[in-house]
Amino acid sequence: MKSTMLVLLLSVLLAACSTGPAPPAKGTPAFGWLAAQDNMKTGDYVKTLDHLELVAKTDNEYSAKARPWQLVLLAGTAEGYMEVADYYEYGARANKANPAPFRKHVSDLRSLASRRALQFAESFERYEKGFAASEQIPVFFGTLRGSALQPPALTKVGSGVLLADAEFDALQRAALDRGILLAAGRALGTGEDAAKTRELLKGENAQVPRATFLIGMAETLVKLADLFSPMKLDLPDRRQYFLTHALEAVEGLPDSKELKEFRKKTEAELKKIKTKK
Repeated sequence: MKSTMLVLLLSVLLAACSTGPAPPAKGTPAFGWLAAQDNMKTGDYVKTLDHLELVAKTDNEYSAKARPWQLVLLAGTAEGYMEVADYYEYGARANKANPAPFRKHVSDLRSLASRRALQFAESFERYEKGFAASEQIPVFFGTLRGSALQPPALTKVGSGVLLADAEFDALQRAALDRGILLAAGRALGTGEDAAKTRELLKGENAQVPRATFLIGMAETLVKLADLFSPMKLDLPDRRQYFLTHALEAVEGLPDSKELKEFRKKTEAELKKIKTKK
C-alpha cells in the first residue's frame, strides 16, 4: 500500500513539473538571447557573438538590447587582439635572437582583430540605419569579466619573453575580457572606471543617452582605425573608411569641447591619409 501511494505521489509531482513553461525552441530569438547570456558568463565570446547575430538580424523583443551588446563585443574582442599583437611586436624587437614566433603571433592576432573590426564597422552601419527615434538606448552587456588594468603578462611578452601555450591562452582571455570591459565603458560614457560601468548596467532596464552611445562608437572606430595604420596592417583605404565613419557617427550631435577636439584630431588623421595618396 505504501509503495502504491509513493508511486502516485511521484506521478503527481512529475505531472506538476511538466506543466511549467517549455524552454524556447532552438533557433528562436528567445533561445539566442538566453544562450548568449550563458556563453558570456563563461567567456566564450565566439558563441556569444553567434547567438547575438541570431537575435540581432530580425526585429524582435530582444533585438534592441542585442544590437548594442553585439557592437561592444565585436569592438572589445578586436581591441583585445590588437593589444596583445602590439606587445608581441615589441617582444619581436626585444628578442633579436628568436623574433620569428613573436611575429607569427602578431600576424595571427592582427588577422583576428581585422575580422572583428570589419564586423563591428558593418554592424554599426546597419545599426545606424535602423536607429530608433528614442533618445535613450537600452543597454545590456551580459556578465563583464576581468579588469580594466592591463594583464601583467603583456609586460613580460613586450620584454622579449616567449610565453608557453597555456600562458598565451590565459593572456589572450584576459586581454579580451579587458577589451570588452573598456568598449562597454566607452559606449556608456564611463571610460575606464569598471565599477561605474558595472553599476550603470545593473537592472534589466538600463539605458544610456543616444549621444553618449554614438560618441562611444565614434571613439571605437578611431581606435580600431589604428590597426590599419602604416606601422601595422598598412591599409590606408580601410583606415580612411573607419575615420570617415567616425566623423559621420557624431554628425548633428550638440557641440562640446571634447567633441570639437575629437573632430579636429580625426580630421587631421584623415588629411594625412589623403595627402599620402
